[in-house]
Amino acid sequence: LELERAAELTKDGKVYPEFNEAVLADLRSSLNLFLDEAVWGKNANYRELLLADYLFLNERLGKLYGRKDIKGGFQKVSLDPQRRSGIVTHPFLLSSLAYHNNTSPIHRGVFLTRNIVGMTLKSPPMANEFKEGKFNPRLTMREKVTEMTRAKACMGCHVTINPLGFSLEHYDGIGRWRMKDQNKPVDSTSDFKTE
Repeated sequence: LELERAAELTKDGKVYPEFNEAVLADLRSSLNLFLDEAVWGKNANYRELLLADYLFLNERLGKLYGRKDIKGGFQKVSLDPQRRSGIVTHPFLLSSLAYHNNTSPIHRGVFLTRNIVGMTLKSPPMANEFKEGKFNPRLTMREKVTEMTRAKACMGCHVTINPLGFSLEHYDGIGRWRMKDQNKPVDSTSDFKTE
């Protein structure tokens, strides 16, 4: 799960004021409970890891992730299967695969390419650092990534990475479901080529 990147996970307090050390600890516990259930629980099988439509939420996480009805400690909570599906959409993983102030279709796409699809990626001939200030502030993250990776040299890998990463754009930088990015409808459609 490449969770070593989460060791120093922080978020911009202006963008995500609700995200703090307590939430981070709760998300880590939620993920551990999910993994225990998916791997060792009554209905355990590998499909649960990718298809489960539940999370373990406590009251604090319930408020943050749209389930204000949750009271008390951690409990298994069924969610809309059109919005949550297994480990890939767990908020802890999505948060660790995002920038401190936004999503990251590239990080998420690389993770999916390597760890879910099982494809290898070559190191880029020239790595480009994502610099928020280089883009029109009205662009969505998808539009920024599309612009940044447009070059033919980039598309050798990004033809795979981008569609997979874009498929998770409905989740913000802390893994909450969203319908808009920069006041535009989120476009999470993608065309993943397997040939």
